[in-house]
Amino acid sequence: MENSDLQNEIAAATNHLIKLNALDELRLEDPEFSRHKAEEAPDANRYLNVIPYDHALLPGAYQNASLIPPYSGNRNSASCVASQAPLATTLSQFFEQLHAQKSKVIVNLTALEENGIVKSERYWPLDKETPFISPDGQWTVFLMSDLPAKDAFDKTQYAEAASLLDLRVRRLKLLSIMGKERKEHEITQLHFIGWPDHGALAPLHLLALIQAVRAVQPSAVPTPIWVHCSAGIGRSGTLIGTLFAQEEPILSSTNQSSIETTANITAHMRKFRPGSVQSVGQFLAMAHAIGSLRSEKGV
Repeated sequence: MENSDLQNEIAAATNHLIKLNALDELRLEDPEFSRHKAEEAPDANRYLNVIPYDHALLPGAYQNASLIPPYSGNRNSASCVASQAPLATTLSQFFEQLHAQKSKVIVNLTALEENGIVKSERYWPLDKETPFISPDGQWTVFLMSDLPAKDAFDKTQYAEAASLLDLRVRRLKLLSIMGKERKEHEITQLHFIGWPDHGALAPLHLLALIQAVRAVQPSAVPTPIWVHCSAGIGRSGTLIGTLFAQEEPILSSTNQSSIETTANITAHMRKFRPGSVQSVGQFLAMAHAIGSLRSEKGV
């Protein structure tokens, strides 16, 4: 790419994000985008400036998590849940929601710590012999398998996903027995630690992550794909937006540039979770990934 083209893309992405951020600010005064439940539970929010809209919250006990419907509007496509990384005090609500939503895949895009700063609570066991138990004792998590990507994916069918050195694939079983009520749920965790907070990911790696999600998400069961980083807006929004971009007719559209498509998908996500896609680098990574997908289709 010519330097002038890159500068033009940076300028366009910057302009789109300025407009999107301004719209987020306007919604602070709009009753349709209230945030009362989050404000009533400040200790349940990892960051004071990442507050979800009431209308997109999941049913049940408050979680800093937002249900985002597919951009295509196709009812047969999976929605996504974008959430903050769980806190020690919200682990039981977190497991309860994973069970209630029947999510088959959870994508974790953050390390537990970055530069000495805690980014997420660990919510899975370190080995098969010692289950993880939530602090209140309500949920037990069993580790069924834990593999690096190179051993988890068929290298012929999912070569890009298998090449991700910073990706681990875990099978987890969640179990809660309270009196006579038994809740049990199995889920695949994709844990990628090669994407630092506020950073951008190379488009090829972003597409490899998308391939990993598609490999483990049963297409016949469009339950929500759960995605979290630390705050649940920057890295999570970028991945979710790129997932949405694979839907038809979006991918085959010739009416919009990849930059415009990225802006429109981001605007859609921000109706449900403010701040989705935080930086110019994340915006452009998504746009370039969409461009690559379209090139593969000959669009």
